[in-house]
Amino acid sequence: MTEKMEWQAELVEPRHPALHTAATKDPFESTDIDWVEREQAMFTIMHDNLGIGLASPQCGDQHRMFVMSHSTKGDIGIYNPKILATSESTCVIEEGCLTFPLLYLNITRPESVVVKYQSADGTETTETLTETDARVFQHEFDHLKGLLFIDSTYSSDLKLQRAFAKREKTFKKMMEMKVNG
Repeated sequence: MTEKMEWQAELVEPRHPALHTAATKDPFESTDIDWVEREQAMFTIMHDNLGIGLASPQCGDQHRMFVMSHSTKGDIGIYNPKILATSESTCVIEEGCLTFPLLYLNITRPESVVVKYQSADGTETTETLTETDARVFQHEFDHLKGLLFIDSTYSSDLKLQRAFAKREKTFKKMMEMKVNG
């Protein structure tokens, strides 16, 4: 059975090893994968879960690729990404992650990044990303490095505990609405 047939288009649990180790597989060395088809499956997962980015490790895969909603290009696949430069100026914005539904943390990141990546056909792009595009690229790039936004790199234990408590309250309210509604 080929990898194309074995891959499942679904989010993995937060403890899955793919989320905690660096993705090292070059997508273009895997000739048995239809990357356009894989992108479409990942876009479906991303949109069905109201996301704006999804990295292959979130689906249990170790290829260096992710998908994102770009502000001007629409939905795009990003292969073998690199961050070439980051701005000195940073900003704090609340982020979420499809791996941790309804969990939001204030994360400090560079405001802009110069990036280089390939598309599914191997075309190379270098561009400067700002605002939401920069944030999504950095978040998904972190997934490829085995970093999660809940890691101590970004959040203190106290902030994380508060965020999880807030999430639990939200889950309880949702369950009450479901039972009573």
